[in-house]
Parts: sequence; C-alpha cells; structure tokens
Amino acid sequence: MSDFSDFFESFYSKFILRDIAAKVTPGLIFVFSIAASASSVASVFAYMAAMSLWVWVSLYAVAWIAAFAVQSFAEKASLIRYFPSSVVQSEFYDVQIEFARICSSDEKQQRERFVVIKEACGNSYVSLTIATLILILGAIIEASFNGTAFWPWAWQASHRVLLPILVLAGTIVFLRKMHFIHVEREFLFMKRVLEIGPVQRTKDIIETNGNTEVST
Repeated sequence: MSDFSDFFESFYSKFILRDIAAKVTPGLIFVFSIAASASSVASVFAYMAAMSLWVWVSLYAVAWIAAFAVQSFAEKASLIRYFPSSVVQSEFYDVQIEFARICSSDEKQQRERFVVIKEACGNSYVSLTIATLILILGAIIEASFNGTAFWPWAWQASHRVLLPILVLAGTIVFLRKMHFIHVEREFLFMKRVLEIGPVQRTKDIIETNGNTEVST
C-alpha cells in the first residue's frame, strides 16, 4: 500500500499527472480536431491505430505544446481563472508562497490534486469547444467547395447526431463548472491551512494519534 501511495505521490510531485490530464489530453483534442477537419474523423482514427511508438511520443510532445496555445487563448479570453475573481493576483501569490513554506507533504499533495482538476477541466472544456467549432467550420468549408448546401444536410443528419451533441454540450458545461469550483477550492484550502497554522495542526495530529492508541 505504501508503494502504491508513493507511486501516485511521485506522479503529483513530478507534475506527470498534471501534464497528462491538464496538457496532453486537451492538446490531443485540439490537434485531433485540426487533423479531422483536414481529412476525416475515420481517417484520423485509422492513422492513429497504425502509428508507431515514436510517432506517439512525437504526438505527445506536439499535444503538450498545443495545450499551451489553448490555455493562453483561454486566459486571454477570460475563459479560465487561476484564482477566484474576488482575489487579486498579489494576494494569491502571497498565500501560495506562505502555503508552500509551512504545508505538510499531505497538504501539498492535496493542493496539487485541486490544481490538476482545475487545469484539466479548464483546458479540456476550452479545447472541446474550440475542437467543435473547428469541425463545424471544416464541414461548412468542405460543403461549399463540393457545391453542397451544408445546413439542409446538417438538418437531415440531426437525428443521428443529436444525442452526441447533447452529451458533448453537457460535458463542456460541467467541465467548465468543475474548473471554477476547483479554482475556489484550491484557494480556500490554502487559506484554511494558513489559518490553522503548523502548531495547531501538529497538536491535532498528536491528539488524533493519542485517541487512536487509547481506543485500540
């Protein structure tokens, strides 16, 4: 059990999980949408199924970089936040620095969980939104070049794609909601740790251990 905990702690402390969940996954969604709009979704899936390990490694790097473009756009457009709207940036940094100075390893890991969820949900909902717009725009452009009216075709296909569209829209909405929820949770958690202080937390741990020993 200890080895299992150490494994995940290493994932958090070395930012591996944050890179995969908050950068690579949104980046892959963005890159996939661009490739699919240039060819087709089926063609992209077929190509991915035949990719070698080194191509996957290269794609991982491209997706990681692409996610920063998505995140930069989202930040510029105020689609994501790093701290609550009621908090100024200098206050957030002060709390962050003081938290890093006094927090325990467990508290550091808990805060990292909040950050991973915050960034993963924020980047993913923005990436899914951009990807949807890219695919729709690509379909409209392709239809215009082929001399096909897009909207009549879209209306005829609506009965087949209605459920996926509703699921996608719901996913985007709730990912956005979870992003802003964890923006608040991360900051409130750090503030609470600072309010309690290391001395009080040490006393609580001693009392908890003492009660455990008595009950056993």
